[in-house]
Amino acid sequence: MLPDLEGAVDAAGRRIVDWRLQRDGVEQAMAVEDGGSGWWAAEWPDLRADLAIPLDRDQALLGLYRQDDDGLWLLAIASAAPNPPRGRTLIRYEAPLPVLRTPLRAGDAWTATIATSGTLDGLPWQGVDAWQVRATAGGRIELPDFSAGPTLRVRSEVEVRSVLGPTVRRTQISWMFECMGELGRATLDGSGALIERRLLRP
Repeated sequence: MLPDLEGAVDAAGRRIVDWRLQRDGVEQAMAVEDGGSGWWAAEWPDLRADLAIPLDRDQALLGLYRQDDDGLWLLAIASAAPNPPRGRTLIRYEAPLPVLRTPLRAGDAWTATIATSGTLDGLPWQGVDAWQVRATAGGRIELPDFSAGPTLRVRSEVEVRSVLGPTVRRTQISWMFECMGELGRATLDGSGALIERRLLRP
């Protein structure tokens, strides 16, 4: 069963997305770390990453991001540990990938297709990421600890193409609030099944 992704309109005409009681899939609090002080800084001294955010539910892979007045940019992917048992990951984007653009408004949409190269689990990697992103009005989101709105609902369709391996597709749906950033996120696999939910815990 999927969590509530669309919400319902109440008697006052307001859209409400209610996650207070749902416990579908793997639920995690969103963790954000300093992106410039990890072990990867010695490998990429010119990267200038501001944030490191887990990409998988095991928190073994981190996305390294830069944030500026124009948005949030994915620069690279690195394994959380410098020498994990399954092998080191260091993948860099040929150009910064726009995950979010700011200021963000309902109706905004963009696409990006950017080549990647490096090492995945200790093996050579070469591929392409293709993103399609659209922002719409998201209503109010109710979380176990608090609620906020009106939000923007950002849907990102992501296709990771490997030169040698299969293509992987993911859908990420996030609820963004102006003063707090990303409040909640649902990640679906290529078949539409829930992989995980992430909640902001203030």
